[in-house]
Amino acid sequence: NSYFQSGDYVSADKFYTQAIIKDPTNAAFFTNRALARVRMEQWEAVVSDCEKAIDLLPTSMKAYTYLGSALLHLNRPDESFKASHQAYKLAIAQRSPSIPTIAATCLEAKKKRWELAETERIKRESLLLRETCAMIERD
Repeated sequence: NSYFQSGDYVSADKFYTQAIIKDPTNAAFFTNRALARVRMEQWEAVVSDCEKAIDLLPTSMKAYTYLGSALLHLNRPDESFKASHQAYKLAIAQRSPSIPTIAATCLEAKKKRWELAETERIKRESLLLRETCAMIERD
């Protein structure tokens, strides 16, 4: 933890990995390593650690929070919203001070989901317009 607090995330990752090797049933080791990996922007590794932490402790608000953030960075907004919303429900139940931050991630995932859907709609509309114009020109 002292490596993490000093900003040495590589060393923190290394020691959290050693802790996991010694006790692979401790969800906190996985969430701690996930947070170090969040700081290093290793999104796929964050997802893996969070999924393992959730398997071990399904009520891990931190694991769902970090998972939602990582999935958002990986441009997977549907999954991000699902994880973030679960974190939000757990935060409310636990009366966590993290509620506003988690809510912001939920909203960002919803926004990203809408943006992707809108981009896809515009692509379809443009294709339809081009096809219609081509048909008019042929006729």
